[in-house]
Amino acid sequence: MDAYLYSYECKKWWGKVNGLRNIHNNQNLSDEDILDVIKKDASQISGSKTCDISLLLKYKLAINDINTYTDITKIPFSSGEKNFVNNPFFLQ
Repeated sequence: MDAYLYSYECKKWWGKVNGLRNIHNNQNLSDEDILDVIKKDASQISGSKTCDISLLLKYKLAINDINTYTDITKIPFSSGEKNFVNNPFFLQ
């Protein structure tokens, strides 16, 4: 799987929003096509239609389970009203 790191700066009525994001791609898209995907992602996350983006890094992503620790059981796996965004375990 290919993954990309990009930076964005989006104009809002009160100023600018900027940051770094990662996005992954299971398809075999060209760099030009991935730029379109990234522009849409930056607009969606910021709520702005005017975003400047810079593609910073493309990398291969592979996840291998090496070791499972006992604290894995503390992660809530239920869905519904309680999700990870509202869970104090993930708020830091």
